[in-house]
Amino acid sequence: MPDWLRSIMKPLGIPVKVDLPAVGENLQDQPNVAFTFNTTTTFNGTIPYITYGSMADFFGDLPKNVNLISWAELVSTATNNAIPISTLEGLFCIQYSLLQQGVPQAEVIISTIKDLGLGVSSFLFSAFWLLMPFSRGNVHIKSSDPLVYPLINPNFFLVDFDLDVQVAIAKWTRRFYETESMKSLVLTELSPGLGVVPQNGTDEQWADYIKNAGDCPSF
Repeated sequence: MPDWLRSIMKPLGIPVKVDLPAVGENLQDQPNVAFTFNTTTTFNGTIPYITYGSMADFFGDLPKNVNLISWAELVSTATNNAIPISTLEGLFCIQYSLLQQGVPQAEVIISTIKDLGLGVSSFLFSAFWLLMPFSRGNVHIKSSDPLVYPLINPNFFLVDFDLDVQVAIAKWTRRFYETESMKSLVLTELSPGLGVVPQNGTDEQWADYIKNAGDCPSF
């Protein structure tokens, strides 16, 4: 049994019956970031609208000479080498190929604040995330009490490419609300807001916002 696994189990008094060091490793999760708008109308409904986009919709042409081995090495190290580098490289190769073929990589939800349980209002909420991140993390037990939540480390944006994609989705989403069809509806972008990410915000400004944004909108 690896030392790092022993350091988790032994203090909790949990005996190891089967040595499976990969358990809890290779966790894949999606970072959730949101826009919030003040609008010109009051919303009574609660049904969200969902759209999906491929990389070509918001990112343009994907680089052909991506160093998937370096991504695999990074992820394997971050997940206690539970998954061999060669295995991760093979999985990443399949994943990247699917993205090149147009498999959806973005999900954007448009919903009212009532949909979040906050009642009737003029607020509109639009969350977005990439569907197939390359970054991986882990989830580990931290107590022998089954009611205690585990330690969850998704390692969001461990692979820089994931952050680049999330930035592109953010720009794509904002452009949607700037179309003629939406201009008459939106009064103010409350979050992130133009004071945080300007109209022509740089990739660096978007990245700073995304890395520090929570899962819930702010008003």
